Amino acid sequence: MALADLTVELGKETFKMDNNQEKQITSGVVKLLEDDHSQVQELAVKCVGPLSLRVADAQVQEIIDKCCSLLLTTKKGLEELRDVGNNGLKTVINAVPQANKNTATVVANRATPKLIENISKNENNLDIVYVSLDALNELAGKFAHLIPDPEKVLKVVEPQLSSQRQITRKCAISSLGSLAASIPDNLFASLVANTVKRIEASKKTEEARTYIQAIGAVSRSAGGRLGRFLNQIIPLIAKYADGKDDEIREECFSCFELLVLKCPSQITPFITQINDLALKYIKQENLVEDEDAMEEDEEDEMEEDEGEEEGDEEADEDEEEDDSTWKVRRASTKCLDAIISTHPELLPEIGDKIVTALVARFKKEREENVKLEVFSTFANTVRHLHVLASKNPEGAAATTLKGLGPKVITALARQLT
Repeated sequence: MALADLTVELGKETFKMDNNQEKQITSGVVKLLEDDHSQVQELAVKCVGPLSLRVADAQVQEIIDKCCSLLLTTKKGLEELRDVGNNGLKTVINAVPQANKNTATVVANRATPKLIENISKNENNLDIVYVSLDALNELAGKFAHLIPDPEKVLKVVEPQLSSQRQITRKCAISSLGSLAASIPDNLFASLVANTVKRIEASKKTEEARTYIQAIGAVSRSAGGRLGRFLNQIIPLIAKYADGKDDEIREECFSCFELLVLKCPSQITPFITQINDLALKYIKQENLVEDEDAMEEDEEDEMEEDEGEEEGDEEADEDEEEDDSTWKVRRASTKCLDAIISTHPELLPEIGDKIVTALVARFKKEREENVKLEVFSTFANTVRHLHVLASKNPEGAAATTLKGLGPKVITALARQLT
């Protein structure tokens, strides 16, 4: 109860401590992080966040030091202390507002070198590497611009992209994405070059998938900084997008989407290639035989409906066996939406193919998540076509719009029955 009460009091502006009390309270709370009772540990973890905002820098450093040391726990039966240390660090990081630059800097300067050391000196202990990287990821996510010596951070994080553990690889991807927004240009160029080399050297699909995810994370946070590297990146991603593995294909289209949104001008030379791939895989697994399927007469549609009813059970089993196909269709649809949003001027050239593919999905798509993306992308396409048609009533955009009516009405009518 004392810890719970202290946590409440720390949140009050009227609560005051002198220097001696700060030291005594901090030492007491830090000691309780190793208490034999898990409930006491949890209360101590909750307390270190508000406490770090009310004590001097030396006490904040004491809290950081203790949490980082707990990450190194290897004694049998005390493994949970690693989680206590990790949660304690995250609590402190999350408690410190970015506006409080002084405390944020203290946290970043104290925690970063210790976490780097934890990872570099314990490469064979996957548990220590993970919890330390997880804490570093939290730190980078909030205070990347304050992290000292980012080059050393990159040196310990990048190798974790090839970790045996998927959860560690995900942490590494997230960390690199956060760091990419603030690291100097030379380090950014090195990061991209290293990742591209890893994709090129990948012998396993899972490896390539991880590195493509890393490119996507960097693009999400760094925006246009990737623009000058697209000549190296796009051909590699396109190669895997048109490969045989559906899981990596999904990641490729997600990466394409981010690159299109973040580097709209630099990616223009590659838009046609990306658009063609997205149109190809929006009908993944031949759920639509070809684009002419939407022009079937009513009799064929009735026969198809009967066939679908008889085959529903079998189709559901197929979807369970290959669950990733709908993710590919969703990712390729979102990629098309990004192209339309950033390059509407290309719709006179590619608009007809896009709306034809989308309308075809109206009647063939069974997965609700994908169907929602299809409708959203179609609406976005029509909006942009309308803008173009209003400027040039005799142009290709206007022609595409005029031909939509019967096709769309027929396809949408099926959704209402």
